[in-house]
Amino acid sequence: LPTVIQRARIFEHVLANRPIDIGTDEFIVGSINDCFSNSYDLYLGGKENPLSKEAPADVKAAWASDPYEKAVKGLLTADEAAAHEEQVCIGKRVTAHIIPDFEKALKAGLGGIIAEAQELRGRAASTDGRFHSPKDFYEAVIISCHAAIALAHRYRDLARRRGLTRIAEVCDRVPEHPARGFHEALQCVWFVFELVTLEQSPNAYALSVGRLDQFAWPCYERDIASGALTREQALELLEALWLKFMVGRSAWAVSQNILVGGVTADGRDASNELTLLALEATEDLRVPQPSVALRWHPNLPERVVDKALQVLKLGLGIPAIHFDPNVLTAMTRMGYSAEDARNYVIAGCQEFCLPGCDNSRTTAGKLNLAKCLELALNDGVSTVSGKRLGPQTGEPAQLASFEHLLAAFQAQLRFFVDMMVRCHNKSDLLIARERPTPFLSAVMADCLKKGVDVRSDGARWNFSGCLVHGLGTVVDSLFAIKKLVFDEQRVTLVEMAEALRTDWRGQEMLRQLCLHGVAKYGNDDEDVDALAPVVAKMACDDLQARTNAWGGRWKAGFNTPSTHVHYGYATGATPDGRRKGDPLSYGSGPMQGVTRHGPTAIIKSVTRFDHTLAGQGTDLNLSLHPTALEGDDGLAKLRSLIRTLGDRGANHVQVNVVTAKALRDAQQHPEQYADLVVRVHGFSTFFTALARDIQDDLIARTESGL
Repeated sequence: LPTVIQRARIFEHVLANRPIDIGTDEFIVGSINDCFSNSYDLYLGGKENPLSKEAPADVKAAWASDPYEKAVKGLLTADEAAAHEEQVCIGKRVTAHIIPDFEKALKAGLGGIIAEAQELRGRAASTDGRFHSPKDFYEAVIISCHAAIALAHRYRDLARRRGLTRIAEVCDRVPEHPARGFHEALQCVWFVFELVTLEQSPNAYALSVGRLDQFAWPCYERDIASGALTREQALELLEALWLKFMVGRSAWAVSQNILVGGVTADGRDASNELTLLALEATEDLRVPQPSVALRWHPNLPERVVDKALQVLKLGLGIPAIHFDPNVLTAMTRMGYSAEDARNYVIAGCQEFCLPGCDNSRTTAGKLNLAKCLELALNDGVSTVSGKRLGPQTGEPAQLASFEHLLAAFQAQLRFFVDMMVRCHNKSDLLIARERPTPFLSAVMADCLKKGVDVRSDGARWNFSGCLVHGLGTVVDSLFAIKKLVFDEQRVTLVEMAEALRTDWRGQEMLRQLCLHGVAKYGNDDEDVDALAPVVAKMACDDLQARTNAWGGRWKAGFNTPSTHVHYGYATGATPDGRRKGDPLSYGSGPMQGVTRHGPTAIIKSVTRFDHTLAGQGTDLNLSLHPTALEGDDGLAKLRSLIRTLGDRGANHVQVNVVTAKALRDAQQHPEQYADLVVRVHGFSTFFTALARDIQDDLIARTESGL
């Protein structure tokens, strides 16, 4: 059988044989608990491997002969593999990180999609597809949609046997037919979400729902108007849906984003009663998933702002705030129309894209700016492994000016951007050929019209995204060199490079000078802050001039989902005083432990570069002491802080309301803090479930107000 039909038949077999159940008092049925790899939880949860010592070898042996795994391993050259191992850059295939067209599923039902695919199949070519002929693609879509309907009918039949009449009625209706009411709408959304998640398994991370308050609004409004539903019943249904997102592995929350608020296609405020209900559901349940976020704009009603601030004050790190005016500017710079951009959503953490028509491949690449600087100071040789990884850009003695050093840094950056793009393009072509996703393609705009799978270029938009690491680390490091080496001549570049090569051995006085004797990004110092626009623009311009295998542009994003900790492991000492192996800076923010003047200074520093240059967004984390938010005055300060950020050009902020003292106590007495939720990146999760190094990084960020 053609690969795309094989994948559809596998999907059909799994759905027909997958164990199902309906929990006590459930309103929404279905589960994603078996859709995720355990490896993330083992990694970030700091747990021991539950397998025997022999088991990993057995697993490796079993996979060794798999053609797909062989092909994956064969993609990288020795040089590319070395750069990936030391985490200078990573270019890879992407699963999930996408938002299906839930609105179409609600309005047409899978039955309508089947009818559309059948009509298109009748006049489709048997050849001339990307990797799969259009005729085979349509056949796979039809098989997959029928399989999804059959799963819903299995739940219907189980509900009937148990006397659960309402659930049986809902599952008989959706997802096959258009949803008529709010309960049917939420169940349809969950079925589609569950099945797309399953199809992407075991790495279905950052699959998101998008603007639930917009596409589910007609069903809610209809039920409220007819008296079929009360507001309280709607909240109960939403909370039932929220609990479905709480998958069993809590250490690595799976970044399931629901975005509310924002504007309509013509720019008017889009918030409604569902916007408030979504925030209330999180307020009532106090769960870290789904990751609810709010689109903030100047005309957002005060009642929505007030509710969002009340929820933020709980300390869940929810909702994250995305500033519409700045995000929309970034998106139109990437080529989206203004009307389309106004419908943006968040794919997982903070990466913005469009719902149901956009495959932005948001984690296609990762770039370590600090490692690029390390290589620029060592003529392309790693201080960690001693291997030559990058081009020869000059020994330290040859870098006679700060401008020469910047040029060497840019040359290293360009070399590894080239490598990252090349590696991603190879892997993306492989996954498109070998792992098509016909069910996801069925609920993505333009895939049916083109007869092309979404993992090829079936979607309307086909970007690739890069997560850029270490901005704050590099800004501080470059400023330390500029001031101490070239401006004040207190140390030579040769001496600095040697101290870094030895991880400051015998050079503690120099390290302390770099740590405490030089201004740091994040403290409202215009001299050091002036380097942030230089580095950010360099990275964005170079990345966003590239294209992927499908001709789509690359997007740069200063998004670091705890990987700033792990990339730090592979990065040598840096001129800001950081030791080898320590974490890098997070997102677009300053380095942990260096801020001295509070959140206002942090905001002024990080908004001195143009955030709209980054087509995939910029992360900013702020930590506030709970006492600072007490009473009406505290909420007024928080409102002012957030508005200031938006006015100064940021496109995102997430807030932790917690003390470093409380986090340290939770490390020592985890049994007393089982329900302590913190914001890690684009997701919140339980603090005590995290690995010690991630906890330590969060404590350091909290102490710095980050």
